[in-house]
Amino acid sequence: MTIPRPEHPRPDLERPDWLNLNGEWQFAFDDDDAGLASWWQVGHDLPLRINVPFAYQTPLSGINTRDFHHVIWYRRTFEVPAGWFGRRVRLNFGAVDYSCAVYVNGKLAGTHSGGHTPFALDITRLLSLDNRNEVVLRVYDDERLCQPRGKQHWHHASAGCHYTRTSGIWQTVWLEPLAATAIEHLHIRSWDLGGHVQVDVLLDKPDTTVRVRAEALCDGTVVAVAEGGVMSDRAEATAGRCVPLHLQIPSPRVWSVEHPHLYGLKLTVLRGTDPLETVHSYFGIRSLSTYGGAVMLNGHRLYQRLVLDQGYWPDGLLTAATDDELKADIVRMKDMGFNGCRKHQKLEDPRFLYWADKLGYLVWGEMANTFEYSDEAVCAFAAEWEAAVLRDRNHPCVVAWTPINESWGVNAGVIHERPEQIAFLNALYCLTHALDPSRPVNGNCGWQNPQTDLATVHDYTQQPAELKRHIETYVANPALNVANAPAMAQHLPGSPYRGQPILVTEYGGIGLLSGQNAWGYGNVAQNTDELLARYDALTGALQQVPECMGFCYTQLSDVEQEQNGLYTYDRKPKLDPAKVRAINERRR
Repeated sequence: MTIPRPEHPRPDLERPDWLNLNGEWQFAFDDDDAGLASWWQVGHDLPLRINVPFAYQTPLSGINTRDFHHVIWYRRTFEVPAGWFGRRVRLNFGAVDYSCAVYVNGKLAGTHSGGHTPFALDITRLLSLDNRNEVVLRVYDDERLCQPRGKQHWHHASAGCHYTRTSGIWQTVWLEPLAATAIEHLHIRSWDLGGHVQVDVLLDKPDTTVRVRAEALCDGTVVAVAEGGVMSDRAEATAGRCVPLHLQIPSPRVWSVEHPHLYGLKLTVLRGTDPLETVHSYFGIRSLSTYGGAVMLNGHRLYQRLVLDQGYWPDGLLTAATDDELKADIVRMKDMGFNGCRKHQKLEDPRFLYWADKLGYLVWGEMANTFEYSDEAVCAFAAEWEAAVLRDRNHPCVVAWTPINESWGVNAGVIHERPEQIAFLNALYCLTHALDPSRPVNGNCGWQNPQTDLATVHDYTQQPAELKRHIETYVANPALNVANAPAMAQHLPGSPYRGQPILVTEYGGIGLLSGQNAWGYGNVAQNTDELLARYDALTGALQQVPECMGFCYTQLSDVEQEQNGLYTYDRKPKLDPAKVRAINERRR
């Protein structure tokens, strides 16, 4: 049987040896929650078969039912490759929605909560001496609004802008061998156009007896080398685990949309002269800042031509069927003249960010929101957003962070009366900058801006002249309410407009419909000619406002009943890409 999604899931943190555990797993629904009491966690055959990494709600999973099942189980056997003996073994999960317990050979290996972020478990002590091993997962997922769930609907049927749920494993599962002391995490700061690159290597345990060598490669040739050990005498050394390395790249070649140059990065852990392990990564050199009402990329004003990208597919929902499909969505949009996307309400597969780095495509990183404000929601969201930023902050393609969309997860109607909710939004802004001070943070996309580095407006007005007037009114007096939410101020108390770059980050959404319950914003287009003409007029209205530094059109493709994409759900173009490109590139 061919293994689905066979490519390495993390090109930014790749060990040469690894074992993909995708493919057929045993599977069961446990609606009575009887599995633990019946000892399903060890040696228990499960009745169904599922194709990992696809959720049971998808056709590609082989199950394809969209009924509610709060408790589900997975099981498969595996053998550790012979060449790994003597090394530790780590079990990795790209994403499991929502909370799970992992058992290896009947023993609890660990637990995790958060449906979009990765986790890893050292399972060495749990492996069988005869190398006949099993891994079992018990997963819990329900409809609570305190979960960061994004576009996953909490009702049985999809409706409006909410879609079918994803439960359980939905990204790659893999094993990899670790040295006695191994690399846990990288923080690469390559935002200096002079070629100064800082690489902080976090080891998985304190060890003052090892050193780490970093080699930067340009087109396969080593151009810079740095080597160092743990800085245990410094407070920021993370308890003797952090190895700070500094690379100076000669004649640096910068990363841009037009020329997305990437440098290879090889990291070797050494004890004396003996190499313990090697990890491969990469980086791009580029600068990013805001100045004079504009976003500056490599010192030049950046006009962002973005598309709203939900990251859904008809056969896999949140999971693309192949790596080629992730790449193809970027190529489709670049062919239409877009230079980036706002990944909407989803922490996307790391392979997508890899292709965006490779192809030169800007990405706004966004988190799946909750739909209530409570202690549980605040804690769950903050923890998962922290993990999301740490996972993706090394990617040169990521040019903005958007933790919250349209006040989702806070009470938009009375937020100005709830100081704790405003504090939550401002805390997310500060937390994001604490983890990554190098990128602008879009504090609350669309309206009710808290502390923010970008002033973003959502406006689905379908009349071009009215759309233009709305944005010009906002530019003239940012204290006024504009766009589609006249009851909601564009800026929250204590966070007035202070000259941030202005972008319209949702507009359009013009429907070209088929089937029951389908919808788009405003009056639907009757044919493709009308769709193109209206896209031209609305986009042109925004391009005519000098202070507007970019737009984000809704959306890349149809998703289930929301049929307002430039492509159908199965990625067939509704419009000639060359004609859309000509419209988009009128203003650079």
